Amino acid sequence: MVQKWDYVSKTGIASTSQTTVSTVKVPSGARRISGYWTFIKGTPEAGTEQWGIVELLGDGVHNVSPLKLPATGSVGTGNVGTASSHEFTQEVKVIPVDIPVQPGYEFTVKITLVDDQSTDVYIGFVFE
Repeated sequence: MVQKWDYVSKTGIASTSQTTVSTVKVPSGARRISGYWTFIKGTPEAGTEQWGIVELLGDGVHNVSPLKLPATGSVGTGNVGTASSHEFTQEVKVIPVDIPVQPGYEFTVKITLVDDQSTDVYIGFVFE
C-alpha cells in the first residue's frame, strides 16, 4: 500500500493550556493513519522537561474523535540553572497506530504541554 506523509507545526507555544496546532486534510485514498511522530523543541529551564498530549478532533478521524495520543521526543539547548550549557536530544520515532480516517475530510490537531517554556511542536502522520 502506498504511504502518504504529512505534518503540522506551531512555534512559540508558551502555555500549558490546550493549543490548536493546525488542521490536516486526509489525503484521497487514505483509509487509516498507520503511524505518527512528534518533535518538541524548546529551551530547557532548570528542573523541567517538556512533553504533552496530542488530541485529534473532527470528521477526518472516523468514529474516534476526540483521540488523545502521547507527544514525546524533545530537543533543546540552553542554560539550565548553572553556568554551563546543557543539551539533550531524543530520536524521533514513528509510533505505529491503526486509526481509521475519512478521505477528503479534515481533523484538527491540538496539543497540551506540561511546561510553559517557549516550545516549537511538530506532529507528523503516516497515511495508508
